[in-house]
Amino acid sequence: MSQRRYGFVKPSLIRLFSLLDALGEALVPSARPPASPPQRIAYLNLAHLGDVLLTTPAVAALRQRYPASHLAMVVAPWGSAAIATNPRLDAVHTFAAPWWDRARGSPMLAPGAVLRLARLLRAEGYDTVIQGKSFFQENLAAALAGVPRRVGFGIYGGGFLQTVLVPFPWGSHTVLQHLALAAALEARSEHPRLEFTIPPEEAARAAQLLAASGSEVLVAVHVGAGFPSKLWPLERYAALGKALIARAGVTVVLVGGAEDQPLAATVRQELRGSVLDLTGKLSWAGTAAVLQRAALFIGNDSGPAHLAAAVGTPALVIFSGQNEPAVWRPWGERVVVLQHRPACAPCGLRHCTRDLACLFGVSVEAALTAAEALLAGREGPRSATGSAHHPPGSPRQ
Repeated sequence: MSQRRYGFVKPSLIRLFSLLDALGEALVPSARPPASPPQRIAYLNLAHLGDVLLTTPAVAALRQRYPASHLAMVVAPWGSAAIATNPRLDAVHTFAAPWWDRARGSPMLAPGAVLRLARLLRAEGYDTVIQGKSFFQENLAAALAGVPRRVGFGIYGGGFLQTVLVPFPWGSHTVLQHLALAAALEARSEHPRLEFTIPPEEAARAAQLLAASGSEVLVAVHVGAGFPSKLWPLERYAALGKALIARAGVTVVLVGGAEDQPLAATVRQELRGSVLDLTGKLSWAGTAAVLQRAALFIGNDSGPAHLAAAVGTPALVIFSGQNEPAVWRPWGERVVVLQHRPACAPCGLRHCTRDLACLFGVSVEAALTAAEALLAGREGPRSATGSAHHPPGSPRQ
């Protein structure tokens, strides 16, 4: 069976789910979705902050198509902040799926958790579930809950459990993947964009914090990431920050969660002067408010990069070889990606098993050139992969 049927990399997982799907297709009778329009819709995305934020164009399309329907999201605690303030949703349910828990590793079946998710969906009386990631565990939970309309992909197993099986758009951006699911319910968007609503109190607090810098040009920098394989070297962030301070007169504002504080402290000590360290001091909404006031965001392939794009801040994003930028780049009009691609990319690894050539291949000079172009309002340079930035929705996305 072709690997392109599945999103798995490990051959053992491909063989396992090939067998499960073959058995399921033979034993489970296919079911048709109800003819009536959806009244209670649950959108499942149990992944992390950036991925959940990339769901918001599909949420907007669903709300526009079904203005009177109950529309909710089921998210994990580590992703809930991305949509907690979204006014298009009627409800947000939090479910800690162990197969998405980075501290425990993924995927894993966790039968007890599958049953708890099924009970949640059944208790809320949803007639439609959209499987944003379509993991086997989530497909199984919706089927066990008896949800009559189950929309999703089959790339992580359990496609036979869907009542509306959507062909996976291989190579498409994640935003377009989510929109493909919404389109299966006749919900479409001509000009999709990320959405994040900043509460007034967070905007006011950001203004107060940034006023202390005394600078008119703020560059927000996030030096962390979800995996070590995505971390551009800290000494390069420090060198880039020093150059921008000297040549453009900016103040560097360090952002990120509490887990990023040790990394940020190293860069802060190197910069010494024009730097404001807000790492670990802001909520997700507070980070959005700070990013909205910045002239530029610089960071790794991570949640804050997507958040910068969502609030309209120009972004310079440094990709390792862990992910494909065509699928995961921040969805925004002024986003420049720098990536060096060795033969091992994309690897999908949390920890590099080689020499981090993908990250060391992105030079400070290339990043400085891109940053200065964005600050000057010019289109960014070509990336190390040879592909320039293209606006969302263009053929290169």
